[in-house]
Amino acid sequence: YSGPNCTVRRTLIRKEVFKLSTAEKDKFLAYLNLAKRTVSQDFVIATGTYEQMNNGTNPMFADINVYDLFVWLHYYASRDAFLEGGELWENIDFAHDAPGFVPWHRFFLLLWEREIQKVAGDENFTIPYWDWRNAQQCDVCIDELFGGS
Repeated sequence: YSGPNCTVRRTLIRKEVFKLSTAEKDKFLAYLNLAKRTVSQDFVIATGTYEQMNNGTNPMFADINVYDLFVWLHYYASRDAFLEGGELWENIDFAHDAPGFVPWHRFFLLLWEREIQKVAGDENFTIPYWDWRNAQQCDVCIDELFGGS
């Protein structure tokens, strides 16, 4: 939905990454690169723990570009959890090893897509998907998309 009160329905169609035209693929990669060079206007990341920040009296935050923000969010959701008293809850992955896998990633991709739309000034941009059902290897791991190594 869009509009001043989010009442205008808008349907955007995501395409399979290998069905993008050359122009669509170039635009997708250009927008990713733009997101890597654009500092987020809405988010910062914590660079220290709550204890290191002395209960908030010593703020420890850093600006982050839009692309790396989502790398950080994905990492943070799947990393070990810090517990009170310096203990660590290891091998916990809130984004992948739980019933929330599908809704977490759906929201994550929607938010990432919206942030790229804002950065690019293109409200019709969609993140393509990869249909990996018949893939024998990482078909998207090629130089013309995400790199071959």
